[in-house]
Amino acid sequence: MLAIGIDIETVNQSGGICEFAAVGIDRDGREVFRLASLVNPGDVPWVQSVAGVHGITRRQIAEAPTFSAVWQAFIGRLGGASPRPTLVAHNASFERTQIEAALGGRSLGVEIACTLEVARSRIGDRLPNCSLPTVCAALRVELPQHHRAEPDARACAHLWWRLKQPTLELAPLATPPAAVRPSRRTPERFTNANRGRNPEIRAATQAVGSTLAGQVIVFTGAFACGLTKAQAKALAVAQGGEIADATYGSTTTIVVAGVGHPVRPEHCRSAKAREAIERRLRILSEPEFLRLVGWGG
Repeated sequence: MLAIGIDIETVNQSGGICEFAAVGIDRDGREVFRLASLVNPGDVPWVQSVAGVHGITRRQIAEAPTFSAVWQAFIGRLGGASPRPTLVAHNASFERTQIEAALGGRSLGVEIACTLEVARSRIGDRLPNCSLPTVCAALRVELPQHHRAEPDARACAHLWWRLKQPTLELAPLATPPAAVRPSRRTPERFTNANRGRNPEIRAATQAVGSTLAGQVIVFTGAFACGLTKAQAKALAVAQGGEIADATYGSTTTIVVAGVGHPVRPEHCRSAKAREAIERRLRILSEPEFLRLVGWGG
């Protein structure tokens, strides 16, 4: 076996795992391993802005096994594999952090390679971003349903196989990413449902970290990974950030959604982004923001 892609879905940012999947392929790209299960995260905070990304409900996981049981079953099946396959995930640091938290803080004892890092290194300069859907489209890897564990895990395994090829020919992306023309408004992107009401987001979000403490953050553009602005705001608040809908004197940070790293001048066409440049505010790309908030999109 060459590699096993793994993926989790969560209900919060502190180890509340509600789904796990692992899909393995051999050196010819054929699927030879599969384990997929819903997970009951137990009595943990259920952050709707996080759980809403995948749509898994409390009722669906009521009779599911614990993550510890699912993980032990997975490790047990790995024990018979020789040689030991490479475990891979898209944004592996997120998977590792969440899995270790779900296991009570103990170390995994296994390495997880990162398809996001490899994609950035090999083809990042040819893509608008390196989100899982974008890289899959560029490398012709099927991803029928993003933000569910099994299809994402399967896609990760096949991405690893493709990214290990000596030459990579990219498919043209079907539509330009939203960040190429971030000032183009559509009704869906600018509804309250998408943007969310800041007082309600603050009240409903539990702090789990401090990577954005002291930052007043404004978002512009549409997220390539599928997050709504309301969900992105909740992730920022969970990491100690303050959120706003327009740039004020206290604004410190602009997140330009939909673009890869680094943010280039041609990406900064919205009024918010241009003002950020003029005021020399901190400008974060989508991947930078997702890394800071620990999200695995």
